[in-house]
Amino acid sequence: MFKRTVIWGIVLVLVLSSAGWSQMVRYKWSPRLNLGAGMVVWSPGGEDRNLFESSMGLNVSAAYWFKPKTQLVLSVNGGPLAAREDVWFDLLALEESYDEWDVKGSLWNGSLEIRSLYSAGPKNFMYLGLGADLFYFSTIKASYTIYGTEQPEEGSIETSRDPDFSFGPHLAPGMFFIFNTPIGDGFIDVGVRFNYLIDGDNDNPFWLAPYFTGGLRVF
Repeated sequence: MFKRTVIWGIVLVLVLSSAGWSQMVRYKWSPRLNLGAGMVVWSPGGEDRNLFESSMGLNVSAAYWFKPKTQLVLSVNGGPLAAREDVWFDLLALEESYDEWDVKGSLWNGSLEIRSLYSAGPKNFMYLGLGADLFYFSTIKASYTIYGTEQPEEGSIETSRDPDFSFGPHLAPGMFFIFNTPIGDGFIDVGVRFNYLIDGDNDNPFWLAPYFTGGLRVF
């Protein structure tokens, strides 16, 4: 059943693509650059799922559309990374009981991707992207407060994900729409990255990263 669904999906993409590109030939093609900004949601996998929670960040991107069916996309993503407070409490082997316990971190990600576009019309596209990523997990800071009869005792403990740098490939299916605005051509880019993080001897987790980007054509 699954194989049939995949096969019919591929056939549908090819049919829509051939119909769409036949309409595109009426327009004179020229390379173009799109700049955009939007949001990304990191969803950890593997052992990272025990350390972090799904988190939302911001992304900025530049897409060079140098062939009718091909884009090269550079994006930078960053933002707070929610941490599992109970797990980090155990990992840090804390013996005291705290009245307040807050764990915070952040994640920065750079991505370079090449996309193959499948047109469903002159302004609507499906695409499949293949890319490479670099991840940086910032120092994780755990702050605590102990209330007593006198002044509250406050402090913090810093630790890191091991390793704090990671890299790996990704696969990104998505959809790309073009529309007119008073100041030029606009676009909406929606998709999801299936990231594979290479962590050496550690668990090599898969992360999901759905994203939404909107922006304008520069030239």
